[in-house]
Order: sequence, then C-alpha cells, then structure tokens
Amino acid sequence: MMKKIVSYLTIICLLLVTFSCGGGGKSSQGTSPVTISASFKSFATLSNAALRAAASALLTSVRYTVSGSGMDTMTDTVPVTGNLVEFTLEVPNGSRRHFLVEAMDASGNVLYRGETYADLNGAPVTITITLVPIGATSNDCLSAVNQGKVIEAKDLCVSAAYTYGTTKSNEADTARFFAALSRVAALWYNQASDGNPNNGLLTTGDILDAFGCSVFGRDPGNPDFTCPDILPSNSPTGGELKTFINNVMRPEIEGAIANLNNVSQSFNINWIEPIDGTTVESDFGDVLTLRALCKSLLASIIIENSYNLDGDFDLKHPYTFGAFLADNPNFLKLSNTSELSVAQNYLSGASDDTLSAINWIQAETDDQNNDFINLFDQTSAEINNAKEHINEGKTSLTGSVNLYNNEEKTQVSGTLNLTNFFIGMDLRNFLPTYSGDIPGFFPAPTFNGIWTNYTPGTNNDPNFDDDKDGIPDFFENHTIK
Repeated sequence: MMKKIVSYLTIICLLLVTFSCGGGGKSSQGTSPVTISASFKSFATLSNAALRAAASALLTSVRYTVSGSGMDTMTDTVPVTGNLVEFTLEVPNGSRRHFLVEAMDASGNVLYRGETYADLNGAPVTITITLVPIGATSNDCLSAVNQGKVIEAKDLCVSAAYTYGTTKSNEADTARFFAALSRVAALWYNQASDGNPNNGLLTTGDILDAFGCSVFGRDPGNPDFTCPDILPSNSPTGGELKTFINNVMRPEIEGAIANLNNVSQSFNINWIEPIDGTTVESDFGDVLTLRALCKSLLASIIIENSYNLDGDFDLKHPYTFGAFLADNPNFLKLSNTSELSVAQNYLSGASDDTLSAINWIQAETDDQNNDFINLFDQTSAEINNAKEHINEGKTSLTGSVNLYNNEEKTQVSGTLNLTNFFIGMDLRNFLPTYSGDIPGFFPAPTFNGIWTNYTPGTNNDPNFDDDKDGIPDFFENHTIK
C-alpha cells in the first residue's frame, strides 16, 4: 500500500508543481497578520469514555502557541464561542512557523488539539486548523485502520498520538506509526467529490473537481478517473495550487515525520492492509522506510518552493512548450534560496533512513512472509547495489562522486556534484531553445558543474545525438503536447 500511495502522491506533487506559482517572497523582517480559524472535529462513533467526555464538555478557552526559528515563543488564550474559534495575531516573519492550538474546559484540561505550519513573509495569512478530541487509544486507531477507514483513521490515530504524549509503550508507538501513515495515506484517499468545484482547495478531491476530472473512477486503491485534455477556464491558479501544497500537504508530511521520530525501535504490530485486505506485520524497519519517503516528499516540495513556476497551461490548446516558455519568461528562474539547504538536509536524512531500513530488514530473524515492507523481490547483489547507489546519491548532495558504466567500475561515465544546485542556480538558463515542442541542444551541458568528466559525443553527454536529428537523445519521445 505505502509504495502505491507514495507513487500517487509523487505524481500529485509533480502535477501541482507543474501548474503552481513560484515568485519571490517578501522581506523576512517584520511581522505578518495571521488569522487562525479553528474548528472542532467530531467522530461518527465515540468509542470510549474520554472521547465522549471531550465531545460533551463545555469548552471555555483556546490556548495558542506559536514558535519557530529566530522568534520568541508566543502563547496566550482566547475565549471559545460556539463551534468555531477565530482570532488574528501579528507573528514575526520566517519559515515554518509552528501553530499549536489547544481547547480547554474551565479547569484548564486540554480536550482538543491541533497544529500546523506556515511560512510568513509579511502578507496576510489565514490558517485553518481542525482540532481533534484527545482521548482515542491505539485500539481505536487500529480498528479504523483494519476496516480500511483511512480518513477516519487519520483523525483517530492523531488523537491517540496526542493521548499518549511522551509515553513509551508499544501502544503509544502504534498510535504514532499509524498517525504518520494515515496522515500521508489520507492525502491520497481524500479524493471524494463534494460536488462544488469552486469552494476552495482543501483535499485531493477538490483538486480533481477543480480540474474537471470525472467523479467516476476515484478509487484510491485502483484509480481510474479521467481528466479533460483541455483544462476548464476556471482551473485553479498557480498560487492556489501552491497554497494547497504548502498549507495542506506539507504540514501533514511534517507531522508524519514528527510522529515517526518518537517511535521506539521495539515497535511491532500486526494489522490489516486496506488495499489487499491481508494481515501484515510492521516494525521499526517500516518506520525508517516511511520516514525516508516522507523526507523525500518534503524535499521535493521545498525545492518547488524555491523556483518560479508561474505558468498557466490552460491558456491555449494546443500549447507548445516553446510557446509556453515564450509567454512565461520567468518560468524555472530561482526565486528563493533560503530553504534549499533544508531540502538538501532532508534528502541526506532520507538516504540515511533508507540505508538504516535496509540494514534493519536484513538483520531480522523472524518469519518475513507477512512483513509490510520486505526485500523478498531483491537478491543480495541487488540490495548491495542499491545501498551503493544510495551512498553515491548522498555523497553527491555535498560533493563529487564518480558514476560508472560498468559493474567493475573501470569505465567512468561522469562525475555528479549537486552542491551548486543547493546553493541555488537559475534552471531557466540551462534550458535548450525550443521550436514548438522540439528542443535544441543544452547551452551548458555541465549544468554549472553538476555533471562533469563525461566524454563528449557519448551517451553520457547530455547533448548526445546518435541519429543526428538535432535533438539530444535525452529528449527523444519526451515532448509536451
């Protein structure tokens, strides 16, 4: 299931990146007016006394806590009125400000909790936070997971993770692991249509509605929906999609990583995988694997935020890539370097977690037939080769690594060094000239020192053109129409 979900989420990220809007941020000095709108989550079934007590309690106040790098923590309380709390704060500008909201009764008992992150650059921001009741247990969480109720499981498992706090137990670790897994899975599973394509972008279903995709075929386990070749004229703008990425997707992935960071190495649980309906076992190897995937997804989102991707593909049809580039002269230009090093660190951490996951799984001595994540399909040679490539990729993040054409490592294909990419470089300057959908040669095939020491005129050369048609083989069969 996890591989499928991550594949689908990666596709979503790439599609949203394609249509989303970059652009530089405002000054990091000063403050931003932040309106926090908090509502209360209610569960269809209140399975235990703690949840029932939270649902029936008289809430009197909400405590907010805002924290982040380079700012003093802000905390205070505001009164509760009805089922909605809304207030505005002036918060120091900066990236990934953490907003924690807790609802309390008259005795100061915290009964509901919710949190999210936001980037602040001086512009007004509205943050929507759904507060979940505290009191769910790992059994509540696991029951929803085993029934395939992914959306409900997300809320119950997050609630359970809050319930256990810093408690060290397998029950607490179960809540944390499934809080993380369901946070990520729910992004993909929440694709049902609400029938209104114009009421904002809060779920994957809203995205599909807004792009005119069919309601039929929205099966998360076996998606078969269709989207029109010509996008609706009221398709979401780049800015709206970028807001969805940053305000919906990114906080859930960050929350998943935070949950996984608190899972103990002794974690172990059997559960029913919802897509196949089979009973599987999860342990710390799965924790490491999921955390690596979350870090990779988060890095891709951060990199997207660093570039100007302002473009509207629904203006014309047909619309050649050359015409699109001419109409959008700032597309792929660097707009913000402040978080590229953060993405670099996440990719390095993803490499470490992947290697640790492989080593953990290899070291297991129990029966692996029912493991959620396993290496059954890989030979020892393939696993060792994968480890080697992961290490090479990690090395290339901060330095040079030679890549080879053969297993014996006697034929160097070239040297990869991504350092300059994470310092920041305008990708637009490295695009070839396009004639319609037909690309020419790369103007600087070393890409500012990223790919060097290759032999010109070989298939390691980005401009290699074996059939002499004036198009680098790299682009053959990769045109945009």
